[in-house]
Amino acid sequence: MNFAPALIFLLFTVASFFLLRYVLANFAREDRALYAVPILAVAGAVSGFLFARLQIGQYYIWFLMIFALIIIRWHAESRPENKKVQAIVKQVETETGAAASRATGKQDVAQTYAMTRRLLSFALVSYLAAFSTVFYYLFTSGQ
Repeated sequence: MNFAPALIFLLFTVASFFLLRYVLANFAREDRALYAVPILAVAGAVSGFLFARLQIGQYYIWFLMIFALIIIRWHAESRPENKKVQAIVKQVETETGAAASRATGKQDVAQTYAMTRRLLSFALVSYLAAFSTVFYYLFTSGQ
């Protein structure tokens, strides 16, 4: 059974999207954003290897564009000014009892959120860098 390269690319992109979504959601929720960086770097290297082995290199630019759109959308939705994010900050504030020192508690939650967001952004960039490096190496070496 031989699949068309376009269908293979589509399935590869969907699988990559679900992997990224799972890692972002779970690592942010469980306060383990620091571990997302090496995991996504390894996942990016494996994805680059699979991308080269599946011989769908003609869709490389499309993959980068789709990936960039995912990153931009995630960044837009995760801004601290976003109402959804502010609601989460208020929820965490009430759950942790930060009302006693409201200014300090709110600032701590905001700083933690900002650091988590930076780490997850770095993880996404690590995925892309590892993916591109491995794919480029395999593509240019003819393997």
